[in-house]
Amino acid sequence: MKHLIHFFALFLIIVSIVAVGAGESNALVSNKVKGVVGAGVKDKPLTAFVTADKARFLLPIGGKDSWRWNLESGKQSGFITLEYEWAVEIENGPTLYRFGFRRMNKDEEPQQSGDLAALIKAGFVTSWQVSGNWQGPFEAEVIVEPAGENIIISISGKENIRKVFSSRPKKVKFIKIQPPVGDRVVQDVLVMYKK
Repeated sequence: MKHLIHFFALFLIIVSIVAVGAGESNALVSNKVKGVVGAGVKDKPLTAFVTADKARFLLPIGGKDSWRWNLESGKQSGFITLEYEWAVEIENGPTLYRFGFRRMNKDEEPQQSGDLAALIKAGFVTSWQVSGNWQGPFEAEVIVEPAGENIIISISGKENIRKVFSSRPKKVKFIKIQPPVGDRVVQDVLVMYKK
């Protein structure tokens, strides 16, 4: 079991390096953080809206005045471990798309704290696709932004929306991993298509 955990940690490191290494120059990942838009947001928790040129997902993550990351309880000597993940997973025919936010716990860094925008800035935004035996980055700009007790994950562009939602999937999966428990929580959410 210990070897399986180390293998998974190594896999996450490789995926993270690929995502971070891509940088913003080719729009594979983006760390754009907008101001808190939670005040006045009328969306209900767990919402998935798709229009012809934008997909927007609202994920409730719990209200905190201060978030902590790089927690001592999550460190493994010599390893980088997944500490936070808030993501959307979409199955469109034979292709699986996954995009959202990740924060890795790095053994050599001290514990830090701040508001939700600071936590998002300390992590990275990633986008990924898997089709058959092939997997790699999904070339779309992904934006993750704080919204009160929620985060909003969105992708834009008619071509991106056509590619990800061409079969009009009825539901997407919201994935949440966060301390103190660190368990992977997956929830199915119905997609609302709007013109």
